Order: sequence, then structure tokens, then C-alpha cells
Amino acid sequence: MNARLCSRSLAAIATATLAVGALAAPAGAAASAPAVAPATTSMTATTTTTGSVSANLTIGSVTLNGTKGSNVTCTTKGTTYTVKTSRTSVNGHQITGNVVVRNYTGPGTYTATVSLSVKGPKVNAAGAVKGVQVTIGDDGGSWSFTKTASGTTYPKLQGKTVSGTLSYVCNA
Repeated sequence: MNARLCSRSLAAIATATLAVGALAAPAGAAASAPAVAPATTSMTATTTTTGSVSANLTIGSVTLNGTKGSNVTCTTKGTTYTVKTSRTSVNGHQITGNVVVRNYTGPGTYTATVSLSVKGPKVNAAGAVKGVQVTIGDDGGSWSFTKTASGTTYPKLQGKTVSGTLSYVCNA
């Protein structure tokens, strides 16, 4: 049960308990109706274990290497598997990665489109790479790539090599 629904349910129970108490006979008065026991409820809180992102990237002359806890959402809808990582700081750079795998049938190796954004004091780059080999396990996965930057979006990276491995563990 999610927290909002849980909160609303508790509020409804509290309101109902107060309403029953307001209808009770004043102290010392004889009660003509049988006593009503207060409602009780039992709830179990659901906790989400945060995933993680491990980055080993080289973007031009900048190298980023580290592992950080991160919100990593892994979903399967039909035969599409999607990974979305929230912004994670590695070596002072914000890293965000997304993966979309089509024709997903379970853990294994797939060819996918991967997008990566790296923003920091020495690098500001983002883009999508098609045809990347992605390995997906039961609770996460990884991908590796090497690409020579082109285009006019990030002219400082024009002709420089962008390469690395990004691994992730999905939220539990």
C-alpha cells in the first residue's frame, strides 16, 4: 500500500473513531447501546532499496570513475525494457543514463539505444548512441561503448573519443 493511500486510510479511521466518540453518552450517563470497540488496523511499510550506478568513462581528456547510490528505475512494458537513472555525481560530474531495449525476453545481451548525459566543470555533453550491446541481469546490467563525437551540439568534443562502461543496479 503506498504512503498516500496509507495516510488517507489512517485519516479515515481516525475521523470515524472521533465521530463514534462524539456520539458516545456523556460521562456518568447510562449507555443504552452496546459499547463499540475502536477500529484497529495493521500496516506494513514498503521500503525501496536504492540502486546504484558505476561509471568508468573517458570523454576527451576527462576520466570519470566511481560508484554511487542512485535512483535507478527498471521497467518492462510488453517487450520493451527501460532503464532510467537519476542524476548521479561521479568525480564532480552529474551523470544520467537511459536504456531502451526492444524485443526484451528476459536477462541476456541485447542491442539497444543508450543515452548519456555528463555535466560538470570539465565536460558538458549529452547524446544517444544506437547499436550498443547491453547486458541485462536479474537486478541490473551494463553497457560499454566507444564513439567519436561529431555534430555541432558540443563543438569542444568534435572529433574526440567518448568511451566507457556504465553499470547499474535497479531499485529493489
